[in-house]
Amino acid sequence: MLRLLTNTIKQIVFIPLFIFSSAALSETLMFNQAINLIDENGQALIPENYTAIGSHAFRYTHVTKILIPDSIETIGPYAFADTPNLREVILPSTVSIIPNYAFYQSGITEFLISDNITEIGERAFYNSNLETIEFSDNTVTGTRAFSNTKIKHLQLPNNFVIGQMAFSYLDLSSISIGENVTTVGLSYPQPFHQSTNNLKTIISESNMGCPSHYNAGICFGSDYDNISNLEMIVLSETVSSFNSNVIRNGNYLASNVTIVLNGETSSSTTVKETSVEGILLIEPVQINSTFASGMHSVCENIDTDNDGHQDCYDQFPSDPDRWFDYGDESNNTPQSISNDSDSDGILDIFDTSFSQNYCYEEQSEVGFRLDTDQDGVINRDDCDDDNDGLFDIYEPFFGTNPLLADSDFDGTLDGLDAFPMDNTESLDTDSDGIGNNTDTDDDNDGYTDFLDAFPLDANEWMDSDSDGIGNNGDL
Repeated sequence: MLRLLTNTIKQIVFIPLFIFSSAALSETLMFNQAINLIDENGQALIPENYTAIGSHAFRYTHVTKILIPDSIETIGPYAFADTPNLREVILPSTVSIIPNYAFYQSGITEFLISDNITEIGERAFYNSNLETIEFSDNTVTGTRAFSNTKIKHLQLPNNFVIGQMAFSYLDLSSISIGENVTTVGLSYPQPFHQSTNNLKTIISESNMGCPSHYNAGICFGSDYDNISNLEMIVLSETVSSFNSNVIRNGNYLASNVTIVLNGETSSSTTVKETSVEGILLIEPVQINSTFASGMHSVCENIDTDNDGHQDCYDQFPSDPDRWFDYGDESNNTPQSISNDSDSDGILDIFDTSFSQNYCYEEQSEVGFRLDTDQDGVINRDDCDDDNDGLFDIYEPFFGTNPLLADSDFDGTLDGLDAFPMDNTESLDTDSDGIGNNTDTDDDNDGYTDFLDAFPLDANEWMDSDSDGIGNNGDL
């Protein structure tokens, strides 16, 4: 009887201990516990006995940094929302989903989406201070996940799925799109809604285009998507179609855009847009496609800095970290190729004594026999098709037309025009970026043109005896 009673007691005691142990291992961190984890420096270290971060856990707190252990498997909505001082959160590999509104209106400025994250919820980073985001392949984003953030340069990896208006209301300068990137749903995906006012470049390894703004696809079909400032689109060999509503929609047209196509795969690429500034074909060239109307140029397959962008359109051909001048780098002056064969101070690419070697495309199949400037050299072999003093290879960067000697019709050749796309200006004597017609001190000598007897000479401003010689040079 005693032995039976002892066994019974053991069973009674054992069962509740097991239940208590399970409860402890699945504990969820709630707000009243989370707030006590924040130290005087704003940092919070979550103990390993927690397996989940509950909804609103750190919301409205002054937390700056959160250290999350591998024991955490799930995170609730609004967990880090409304935390203006938050700067650092690293999610462990055990977390696979960033929930809805997780970082809503937080102060987080940069974030790494690791390989284990497969889903980013609705408005997860909405209206946060996020500036830099690094994604991993095979990630799905929810509606407005990154809307109203501060992202300027967006890179989408392979097999990325963009939620409806996921990147809306941004101020994008560039978009880079990996392979097999798609949008969610069939109606009104509008992935970049009102985010393209200052968009300069697109690099894409995925097909682009959609019939209209209410159809699935990667495009700018909404009438609110201003893409008029777009300058360059680079399409890789994986792109087989480039259709409607990419550079044109109901209200806007990117008329100055240059499209770069890989020559090896151009035969399978169809460009249906009807108005572009020009098309650069990377050697070797195959012309069996439907292209937009506009200037077609062959681009020599040379990439000095091995950054994936050929020198003919790379504005920083010796810098592997940059290829286009967005105006937000520390050094905004485009670099040129360091190649001056005759040491005359003029780089070979701009030196007429070496121009024929640089311009001639022996393997080109373009076959055009045009001679725009009637100089006896056909366009294929002519470095300066319109004879405006500005080589064709550089005209796309100024936005000028390589077949038009005076692109802004102001009477000054593009090569001599300090503002070749502004018909109200052509001179900038002091090189301050302000044309003489607008500049009140053309020579930047500190004396306004109205009072300066020599408004174009920085060394003189007064001529006391009116002899045409400035006081500084008059003996």
